Amino acid sequence: MGASLGHPVQAANDLVLDYSLDRSFDGSSDYVDQTNDLEKVKGLSQGSMLVTFKTTSTKVANTFISAADTQDPSSNLSFTMNNGGIYFENRENGAYATRLTASGSFNDGNWHTAVLTVGSSGTKIYVDGREMGSSESTAFFSNVTDPDGMWIGKNVDNTGGQWYYNGRIDKLQVYNKALSAEEVRALSDGATNGFFKEKELFNINDGKGYAQYRIPSISVTANGTILAVAEARTGGDQTPTDLVLRRSTDGGETFSEQVILAPGVANGHAEMNPMLLAEDTGSTVHLLWSRWEWGNCKYFIRTSTDNGATWGETRNITDVLDAYTDPESPDYFPNLSAAGMGPGHGLQMSNGALVVPIYLTTEGWSNSTVAYIYSTDGGTTWQAGPKVPNPGGYTKIHENMMVELSDGGLMANMRNPGSDYRAVSTTAGLNEPWSTPVSDTKLIDPVNEASLATYDENTILFTNTANTSARTNMTIRMSDDDGQTWFASKEIYAGMTGYSDVYVGPEKTINTLYEKPAGSKIVLAQFNKDWILGAANIRLQTSKQIESGETSTVKATFTNHSEKVEKDVEVNLEHPENWAIEASQPVTFDEVKPGESVEVTWNVTPDETVEAGTYDLTAVASFTLNGNQTSATASKKIQVLPKVPTETSYLSDLGWISALNGWGPVERDLSVGENDAGDGNVLTINGETYEKGLGVHAYSEIRYHIGGNFSRFKAEIGVDDEVAPSSAASVVFQVFGDGEKLFDSGLMTGEDEAKNVDISIEDVNELKLIVTDGGNGNGSDHADWANAKVIVAKEDISAATMKAMVKEFAEEGEFVNDRAAHSLDIHLTAVDRYEDQGLGDKVVKHLEGFAQLLDYQKENELISKRAYESLQEDMEYLVEKYQ
Repeated sequence: MGASLGHPVQAANDLVLDYSLDRSFDGSSDYVDQTNDLEKVKGLSQGSMLVTFKTTSTKVANTFISAADTQDPSSNLSFTMNNGGIYFENRENGAYATRLTASGSFNDGNWHTAVLTVGSSGTKIYVDGREMGSSESTAFFSNVTDPDGMWIGKNVDNTGGQWYYNGRIDKLQVYNKALSAEEVRALSDGATNGFFKEKELFNINDGKGYAQYRIPSISVTANGTILAVAEARTGGDQTPTDLVLRRSTDGGETFSEQVILAPGVANGHAEMNPMLLAEDTGSTVHLLWSRWEWGNCKYFIRTSTDNGATWGETRNITDVLDAYTDPESPDYFPNLSAAGMGPGHGLQMSNGALVVPIYLTTEGWSNSTVAYIYSTDGGTTWQAGPKVPNPGGYTKIHENMMVELSDGGLMANMRNPGSDYRAVSTTAGLNEPWSTPVSDTKLIDPVNEASLATYDENTILFTNTANTSARTNMTIRMSDDDGQTWFASKEIYAGMTGYSDVYVGPEKTINTLYEKPAGSKIVLAQFNKDWILGAANIRLQTSKQIESGETSTVKATFTNHSEKVEKDVEVNLEHPENWAIEASQPVTFDEVKPGESVEVTWNVTPDETVEAGTYDLTAVASFTLNGNQTSATASKKIQVLPKVPTETSYLSDLGWISALNGWGPVERDLSVGENDAGDGNVLTINGETYEKGLGVHAYSEIRYHIGGNFSRFKAEIGVDDEVAPSSAASVVFQVFGDGEKLFDSGLMTGEDEAKNVDISIEDVNELKLIVTDGGNGNGSDHADWANAKVIVAKEDISAATMKAMVKEFAEEGEFVNDRAAHSLDIHLTAVDRYEDQGLGDKVVKHLEGFAQLLDYQKENELISKRAYESLQEDMEYLVEKYQ
């Protein structure tokens, strides 16, 4: 940070001390002794102090400036940072004249300007131009009667130095007047339109007798009423617990006394997992929760029609779980022992449906998954939604939150024990199947609860403890692409914390209710989007997928969120090797004014040699603010797809977009075998062997990019013989084209014959093969996609393409000798000539001879089964075409 101030004239005239430091302090011994200047300020009865700083320290006390009587243990004036907040104390002989805190997490590694003002109207603390705390005290330097020292970076008492500052300080100033709010704003370098404030809502020291306050839930009604609910526990988890509510009708400035909405303590019940759900219009809000008792799950609801002022009777809605306990139900969950909700808040979808995320688990959490319940009649009745698949790596997904996506679908973000990341699944809409979960490696997590909320139609918010080993670093993130990437993040609190719930009010204030720390306190942090984005932000837009050799457009948008002109702006794109990048307009800008945005687009082309996979593109913006150069970055992942085949092909010969398997890897031309690659056996279904195909284990999901080039998908499917017919193997085969289900085998076991699959895949770009377990777990679920292949669009088949196929098969050793291939080629040469001449009858006649030769070669084992079937299929098509 630079030392130029650009003061308003009036403030400059009242400047007493002006220190341009631009230096770091180590937090243990560094300081600057300014005792020689003490005479200039010790008599001030009013005035102001300003400091520009940045730090990531979590120390209890970091001193900006302090004046003290070093002979006394407790006579000092100190302006400090305490636990991430800004703090001022003024005391004489142990008697405090002022103790004032501006709560926040200003130890986020960004530059901030903190200003203290003391005048006839009291004491105020401003951070980045916004008032964050106030006190009636009017005490300033003169309150300390005999100061004998003044320091930047530490305090001193009769025991020596203490409270050493750890971080950087750019400048520190003292004024002889209480600066006005306008002067403070003008002096706050790079101040943004962001704001942040916190209020404590629940504290175990409130005299109400609870041992813990945990599990926050928050909603804001259409008229702006804020409702905050928490578990009030008598002990730890699953002990008798009340659900208590506090309510604000003035935007969070004041809250009502807490009231009990679900009285569990008096009845010995653990009323848990609160889920507030405020309807988008009107004054109706619901509270749903689960009563936790292993082997006896119960769900309840209460409804308010006056923004939470009064509540209707408790209703038991446990029968909604019948869909998960009925063996005949498609959503049956074997051995269900407990069912929780969220926790957090529910949502109302754009179609009006009310949705509440839930989770289901067996005893001891050995197997769990996620689902939702929903209502289409305003909460009167509730229905069960589909379960999220829980294959290997995701068998214990449970606590979760959901958000509606831009296309009307849903995204579930889930706790996943055993992983360092959040698990994510999506569905196309209400009652549509969920995708297989994946790990979002941007969202690190210590196995904890997290929250989701919609900010606007383009933006999703996410909060969690962004740490892999401890429940610390409460962080909020923003996504503008339905959670595919997260373009901005900011730490709310660095210390020990826990669960959180984030909700956006109608005026776009972001409300985050979180544990600080877990068990003892729950606080409400309120801030806006600009506080997250800081002085400047860059956003990157790309397509999700691209083919090598093809060109796609990438766009970066740089926005100035500060109140100062940002100069010398340059936006560049970092890219992998062998990618051609060409900007379509200049990438430099002399200046960008507050609130304005500039855009840069590039044409991006991965070279033909670039292999299929996922790659990072990063936009980097550099700019100058207040004479200091800084930067902002944004990254997106883009997937280079496998080459699209142009001929009829076995899937085992093609590259896939992704492959998930319940045991070991997906095997090509082998059964799944054991846990290592290549350890399978010959594909065999009820005694019939197959040279080609895919060996999988439920749950399995394989995605192929086929580019709309094919007309049909064919395969023979079944349970592989490497597991006994009497085993527990039971699977269901499914085929999807561009997200639409095209085939479902129904339940298949080891006793079933192979089933034939022959379906149209015209115009399909992405083909997905899924094998699920049959509802009894995935033990022994070895499944085969035998002879799985995609058939080129029929209009592309000709004698010439068949000649090329014969040549390729010969090169691959599919004939016993060259003579066999040559004889087929001679027949096809004649057919090709007659096709060119338009003599259909002669085409058919010569193809009949070709068919006889093909059968002869098969009977005498001169040709492989694979080559025979492919050539026969194309031959039959041409005969039908010309007859």
